[in-house]
Amino acid sequence: MAGQAGNTPSEGCSEPLRLTDLPDECLVQIFGQLSIKERCRSVAPVCQHWRALCASPDLLRTVDISAWLNHDGHRHYSAALPHCMRSLFPWLHRHAAPHVQRLSLSLQAPYRRNDYDSLQDQPGLLAEEQAVMAELPQALLGLLATACAAGRLHELSLDIGNMQVHLGPWLLPAASTLRSLRVHQDCVDLAVPAAAGLHGLTALQELSLSVEAGDLLFEPGCRLPSQSLTLLELNVNNCSSDPWLPAQELSALSALHTLHLYGPFATSSFEVLAGLPSLRCLRMHDCLALPRCLSELTRLSELSVCQDLSHLRQTAAQQQQADESLPFLSEGVAELCHLTSLQLRVSDSLSISTLPADLGDSLPLLRRFAWIGKAEDEGQLPSGMAHLRAAALPSAVAERSMARLAAGARLEQLGLYDADFYSSGQPPPGERRQQLHALALRVVRQLPSLRRLELTLAGQELEYASAAAKGVAPALNLDRFCLSYWWD
Repeated sequence: MAGQAGNTPSEGCSEPLRLTDLPDECLVQIFGQLSIKERCRSVAPVCQHWRALCASPDLLRTVDISAWLNHDGHRHYSAALPHCMRSLFPWLHRHAAPHVQRLSLSLQAPYRRNDYDSLQDQPGLLAEEQAVMAELPQALLGLLATACAAGRLHELSLDIGNMQVHLGPWLLPAASTLRSLRVHQDCVDLAVPAAAGLHGLTALQELSLSVEAGDLLFEPGCRLPSQSLTLLELNVNNCSSDPWLPAQELSALSALHTLHLYGPFATSSFEVLAGLPSLRCLRMHDCLALPRCLSELTRLSELSVCQDLSHLRQTAAQQQQADESLPFLSEGVAELCHLTSLQLRVSDSLSISTLPADLGDSLPLLRRFAWIGKAEDEGQLPSGMAHLRAAALPSAVAERSMARLAAGARLEQLGLYDADFYSSGQPPPGERRQQLHALALRVVRQLPSLRRLELTLAGQELEYASAAAKGVAPALNLDRFCLSYWWD
């Protein structure tokens, strides 16, 4: 007994468990918490066994490669990138393609002028990289063909610069499995024979097409899957003229439920929207004007319009289109009696008074409402909005509309927006800060149902306002106002 009592802890315990002692199932779960880049760079070189585990099918169901973003989210070019892709594509071809279900490739191919300009004083390096880049499209095509042929691919996203890949017969084996396809038209050619067109993807439900410069090009042989497609996103940037919606292709989409439009599309091309029988959600960003047929879209349950064109160079004709669409906003929105969500970010010359004064009575199902317009807006929330659950308003509008916001005692989320301070990123001056603090206290006292409040404050000022508000409503969450939360 004395001898047993004298045993040291080390004598009575087994050796400590090491990471290498864990079963493979546990190691695979641990490695799965890392990105594929981290696994390839830090885990695979440790030993042959871990290298094999990194190629486990369980870790390759989802492959997300983003090789064009640095730590702060900006595009950058690395001289090593082409060589990394030359080794990456064959590895993915061998190990990931037979098993992958979600494949996302976001790669900056150095075909852009500013990339090559930086290499002009190094002709040897420039020629080497051009040779490497010439090999990559065929390697990528082999990877995509194998992934589609395996019959497991559900989601495919391609943003690969100007490295051209043609949609062709290689895509058709995924016709019965592919549910989501996102491509940049700069890198994916849609001008393909009818036999290999997108309409052959009979299981496709979500399609996103983006183009950096120019128009969306649909050749006669490229049609969209009319029976299965429920979500379509069209994104056009840097256009020299107003792009047109592909009316012929859109009109055939009888099952289309959600349509996202990003870019200054020509107003006259919106007429096709009235002929979409299943359309329930319409989001328009960077639009020049609203559809003239807005009042006919009576089946909509969600309408989001972001008419912030401050970053676009508007012509006089484009400005005229925006001005002429105002009657369609004030008259058309009231006809959309099935709306549950209405989000409007319009010209900074517009007041909320543009909307019908009794809009809430016309939209009995509305639960989410956001309005961002004129900075010094002297209007107030339309009447009949007692059924709202979430609202975002300019601070001045909310202050004048407090009685209407409190009428239903149902509001759970409120965002208060101050244009001058939000866009500049600078804290409001002392007098305005005191006003915002006072408004926050007034809000939480008059809206006891509120669970989340957003203010155009940051740092210590936000903490101070939060502490004061929680003294009245301990369960309240107070955060900084974020436009992207309401419009993305």
